[in-house]
Amino acid sequence: MTKGEEGNIGMRIKIIEPGVYADRASMERLNNAYEADHDPDTELSWVALDRGIESPEQHFWESLQMTFLTQEIERTDQAYFDGVVIFCAADPGVSAAKECLRIPVVGIMETSVALANFLGRRFTWLSPLSRGNGFMLDKIRSTGLADRLASIRSIEVPFTDMENDSALLDKTIAEGRKAINADNADTLIIGCTGMVGLASEAQEALGIPVIDAGVVGIRMCEALVKMNLAQSKRAYPAPREDMRRFVDVTV
Repeated sequence: MTKGEEGNIGMRIKIIEPGVYADRASMERLNNAYEADHDPDTELSWVALDRGIESPEQHFWESLQMTFLTQEIERTDQAYFDGVVIFCAADPGVSAAKECLRIPVVGIMETSVALANFLGRRFTWLSPLSRGNGFMLDKIRSTGLADRLASIRSIEVPFTDMENDSALLDKTIAEGRKAINADNADTLIIGCTGMVGLASEAQEALGIPVIDAGVVGIRMCEALVKMNLAQSKRAYPAPREDMRRFVDVTV
């Protein structure tokens, strides 16, 4: 039985967005766009950070954001929530969350790369900005599946501008065609949560599987909860509490 099994709630999943939104309305519109992408009886609780940067798109920005993100991870009520999804395609803080928490923790990058490996032989990662491509290459290498990476391509639209870009789908399809023709890709991963809602039409236009990393992350978390599986504590042991005496990192 999941913790959410009361009334019409099957499970409760905490979605942590590791960035700061300029306005709450933008955050709510993005969150609502994912409401169809989970079981009807799953309750999603969306949490964005209130300090830090808008998007951890390079190593430098990710490093600056980690303290705020880790504090939010540690605030997670494990008696209330069944699982956690770190809702950024760079998977910031995912390993830290797996150490800190006993409930399932899902990173949307590691999950979508694993699915791409299942569906095809060569995948392309589609990112917002090319300046972050080296950062994403390092991240994909950490999964052990970089030999399946055909390319990393970019639509050159910042996360903060995606909501108002009417050409987002066209840019996605254009880069997808380049990935197929120039890079011999057979699977495409849409690697930014701001590009929600594009996968179905892009897949129809391109004729290959197109993965929405955000959707896959939510669905994988649901699956882990249903199967009563979570990260191995032999692989991700809990942090030593006595280390706190060296620095004030209490939440």
